[in-house]
Amino acid sequence: MPLPYVGLELARDRLNPAELQAATVMAKLYDPDAAVKAGYLDEATDNDVLDVALETAARLAFLDQHAFGETKIRLRQSTIDRIKGH
Repeated sequence: MPLPYVGLELARDRLNPAELQAATVMAKLYDPDAAVKAGYLDEATDNDVLDVALETAARLAFLDQHAFGETKIRLRQSTIDRIKGH
């Protein structure tokens, strides 16, 4: 089964270009540390996942939410447009 367009576009947006072919065409599987390097994950941790999530949420809570949201949309708009085009 071919990878759906949305999966391809999300991979194109997030993954290290050197990993794109292996990850999508060759269906390469990654351990957590390799997934970070490839771009699938922002971070991997050996710590309690809930603790890490709460620390991240606390850090994000101090950001201006409007600016955060607008910047995130602007950063990803071309990917959104490509997905909508399919």
